[in-house]
Amino acid sequence: MTLEGPLLGSVQLQQRMLEGRYRDLVRTKQLLPKIEEAEFRVFSQNGEDGIITLLMAAIGNHSRKFLEIGVQSGLECNSAHLAKNCSWDGWMIEGDAKLAKLAQEHYDNHPCTWTRDIRVISAFVTRENINSIIKEHQIPENIDLLSIDIDGNDLWIWKEINVIKPRLVIIEYNASFGPDLSVTIPYKSEFVIEGAYHGASLRALVKVGKQKGYRFIGCNSTGVNAFFVRNDLAAECLPELSIDEGYRQHTYRNRRGSYEGLLRDLTSRELVEI
Repeated sequence: MTLEGPLLGSVQLQQRMLEGRYRDLVRTKQLLPKIEEAEFRVFSQNGEDGIITLLMAAIGNHSRKFLEIGVQSGLECNSAHLAKNCSWDGWMIEGDAKLAKLAQEHYDNHPCTWTRDIRVISAFVTRENINSIIKEHQIPENIDLLSIDIDGNDLWIWKEINVIKPRLVIIEYNASFGPDLSVTIPYKSEFVIEGAYHGASLRALVKVGKQKGYRFIGCNSTGVNAFFVRNDLAAECLPELSIDEGYRQHTYRNRRGSYEGLLRDLTSRELVEI
């Protein structure tokens, strides 16, 4: 026997206990932890697994279904913990066909997911095709989670999506733009990341979120992902944060170069104001 089974069982038990504790806090109207305080990492890149646990306990997970755009091999992403340890179903979209194949094989054969409905879609997502992909694969309108991390047209893709209304949205922001600029890269259907030149500023994403009926509730501590909750859900326990309250610098990137230098470089490139 390998250790995988017992370890996964322990993780799943602790997950259920933590979910229950958070639900009790919501039910009794006690103060929830700040999202940074809830961080833990099982299969996410940073502490997103813990943040998702907190937020789903607060807003409720009705469908227990996710859509994640940009998963690479599916081993390290925001939906892997949900699929393996929380009995969720969902769709993963990956633009690299080889990585998409590896991801599908992984979930088809994993002891915790081979009986689940985890579908990996091999497709390069663009503004022109995203809604068609969602409709073609019959992804339901009221899914619980949408996660977007494609190192490029993230804002343009989220802005374009109009056939689903996820309860929680996680989207990568480019912290190197700082808290004040409201900008993104120009849309190019086949954009390729160039160092820190990619994605959108937090302020730009917050504006798009407001247009789509979502409020900003914070970022993870390493300054990579921003979290948005649909306005009709849990406003009393998950209040909207201002950008000044929620913005976090990119800790990894800032160890390797100055924030000011990156900002000067980015503002010398072509940008679109939102």
